[in-house]
Amino acid sequence: MYVIMSPTDIQRGQVVGTLSSLKRFDRARHGVPSSQSVRWQVSRMRLYKNVDWSSTKSSVRLVTLGSYPRIHPKIEMDQQNFYREGHTVRKDGEIEFEMLTIDGIALPEFPPARQPGGYPKRLNEIINMDTRPGDIILATYPKNGTHWMSEILDMLVRGSADYSKEKLVKLMESLPDMEMIYNLQSPRILNTHLPYKWFPRKHIQNGGKIIHCARNPKDTYVSFYHHCSAGMELGPKTKGMTWTQFFDNCVIGKACLYGTWFDYMKEMEQAKKNNKNIYTVHFERIKQDPAKEIKALAAFLELNVSDELLKDITDKCLFENLKKVYEEEKEYPQEIQKMIQRLSEMSPDFKHPNIFRKGMVGDWKSHFTVAQNEQFDALYQTEMKDCNLGDSFQYI
Repeated sequence: MYVIMSPTDIQRGQVVGTLSSLKRFDRARHGVPSSQSVRWQVSRMRLYKNVDWSSTKSSVRLVTLGSYPRIHPKIEMDQQNFYREGHTVRKDGEIEFEMLTIDGIALPEFPPARQPGGYPKRLNEIINMDTRPGDIILATYPKNGTHWMSEILDMLVRGSADYSKEKLVKLMESLPDMEMIYNLQSPRILNTHLPYKWFPRKHIQNGGKIIHCARNPKDTYVSFYHHCSAGMELGPKTKGMTWTQFFDNCVIGKACLYGTWFDYMKEMEQAKKNNKNIYTVHFERIKQDPAKEIKALAAFLELNVSDELLKDITDKCLFENLKKVYEEEKEYPQEIQKMIQRLSEMSPDFKHPNIFRKGMVGDWKSHFTVAQNEQFDALYQTEMKDCNLGDSFQYI
């Protein structure tokens, strides 16, 4: 539950009331039952300071005013609220990592996080959504080839090697309104970074196809570092974050968006034991032999693809070609353009991350120190010892 206060409601530096009065305001405005245990908590935007959260008489002063400042309560899990909302704050020198968490998994503050009901509402919408025959879920941990594979899938299901018009993949958890998914024509490609446990239940029960992209974790984390550095995805106080700070806190410390790469991969591996409709595509193999991998993908999807179309898709979707098209021809959806403009106005240091950066296999070698490499290898062996998927990745 989020209380949305528009800029006209409160002014910069204004004392907006005590904690108890804010609770009364929320009950009056949104109908929150007084029996619920609500603990008011600092949001990622850091709108409030000097608050004694143990006292309901403590005043709350607005420090900075964004487009939609909000009061962010933590509602303890009970029968009426299935998901536990939380907040992760971790400091490393001048860098401060701040992330909204749902059931212990950190998620970006996409539009649903700022809407009434927050992420719990969106997760329920995804889990309980009516899927259609022919729907395909594209499941990727961040920076594992999401946009690359989405473009390939889009061409395969349409039977055309023409590029899609928009620059950004629409993740189910990120969209302002699920109607954007409901209104898509079939066959739909449903994109998500969410773990398997939050996939649409009907899609799984009805034997719907799931394409899972996997990538060497070292390259994944290096790419994720550059992505988060540019967009300050890990909090507004992460400007100037070094690779070492990211490695210590997000890789080894496991304070990373969407949880750890290890947890995501292990959950998918377990799911594949019971679901034969999950097909894993490896980033490195597509780089090495794209025609072979795209042909195998089409076979799994039971699509008849001519040799000519296969060649056209392979050429159009070479990483270097896609990167050029994304940078020179494609445009962000209008709602994303507005969001980027708003974030840029709020923070001059913000810049939207490049969707396609290098796409290299082995770029981790230019970032990992010898000590970090040894530390990561030990972690990998511990985390992936019982996972068959763990033997599929190239380190050298």
